[in-house]
Amino acid sequence: MEKNIFVGRKFGTDEFNALLRAFCTQRQMKKARSVFNKMHPRFSPNTKTMNILLLGFKESGDVTAIELFYHEMVRRGFKPNNVTYNIRIDAYCKKGCFGDGLRLLTEMEGVNRLPTIETITTLIHGAGVARNIAKARELFEEIPMRNLRPDTGAYNALLSSLVRCRDVESATSLMDEMKEKGTDFT
Repeated sequence: MEKNIFVGRKFGTDEFNALLRAFCTQRQMKKARSVFNKMHPRFSPNTKTMNILLLGFKESGDVTAIELFYHEMVRRGFKPNNVTYNIRIDAYCKKGCFGDGLRLLTEMEGVNRLPTIETITTLIHGAGVARNIAKARELFEEIPMRNLRPDTGAYNALLSSLVRCRDVESATSLMDEMKEKGTDFT
């Protein structure tokens, strides 16, 4: 492939990442993995490279592949960042494995990676999927204690969780709070 396509062109880590992203976007994870395995010795895969592949596995719905690839990369010396943890947490929450998402939050904090508003929003959504409204509310209420500000996404995740659990009264109250604070609904 390289001999025909890349003749006379510079091909570095950025181009490698773009190629992997193209395969991942098309959910062609076997090809993405094959290209990675074949070409990574010639390029310096970076955190972005690893996150592109993890995101591709997540979008394919394959939590096992995410974890296998993640642990392989950690063995190679890869240092996960917040995006890495957010991808893994989101994958578990979308599969209904909320407890695993919480476990990753604890792991993340244990290595001094502070969760972002996206991390907490994902977990609020995951709590709603698991119909654990008490935990969804707890996570939402912890946002200011984490020196974060709830954004539209966080409010909508809690709102969705309340509706999913058929707590229309609390959902209506939350919408009123959003209006008072000038938070958009979308």
